Amino acid sequence: MKKNLVITLIVVGLLIPAFFIFRGNPPIKIDFFDTNYLNLTAGYELTMLLLSFVVILITGLQTRFQSLKLLSISKIDGEVRPEPWIGITEKNKDSWKKNWVYL
Repeated sequence: MKKNLVITLIVVGLLIPAFFIFRGNPPIKIDFFDTNYLNLTAGYELTMLLLSFVVILITGLQTRFQSLKLLSISKIDGEVRPEPWIGITEKNKDSWKKNWVYL
């Protein structure tokens, strides 16, 4: 658990300065638009998109991609795990299909 926390803090610690460093000089250069501003912004956005995918990959590797199970639409009527801070206790016999889809 502590290893994952350290890795997460390192990745976030490196990512935050990247937002500011790459704003003025993104590593991906685009020369598609007529204005320099649009080319610079497109290069920055593409750089941040790739960095986001890297963060998602690192997070997935830390959790052994178990969070991908949450994307399954076929298991929408699965059991709800208790989360007392939002009012779901162990006594509830709720399902996602019953209570949360129709909000």
